[in-house]
Amino acid sequence: MVLEMFIGDAFTIYRTWLLWDQRLLPIIFPAVLLFVLGQWIILMSVTSIVTYPVVIPVSLALNIACLILIAYRLYTHPKLPLPRLFIHTMISTSCLYIILLFYFMITIFTRWHYAIALAGPISRFLSIF
Repeated sequence: MVLEMFIGDAFTIYRTWLLWDQRLLPIIFPAVLLFVLGQWIILMSVTSIVTYPVVIPVSLALNIACLILIAYRLYTHPKLPLPRLFIHTMISTSCLYIILLFYFMITIFTRWHYAIALAGPISRFLSIF
């Protein structure tokens, strides 16, 4: 699940980079968070410790940062009416994936660990978008 999270987050940063006209300055913070996420993936593959309480908040912070960057970029677009702006923001930022990550974070910190196994197929489907 963590590798799929890494690929989905990398794609989110790629979408943010494209919307910001391929400028590197806006994506520095999300790229640093992706680097941290990649380091945890390597650590989890070398050791037998699964550290979801670290990986999920980092991925959530990365996706929220990209959501803010994409939403701001779409908000400043002069030709998008408000309903279309809202729909574009929801689709471009993968809001459902962010809601699922927030759900995972709550379940991990409340010690409801079997919820991750229940939502596993859903997370694989949502990381595509």
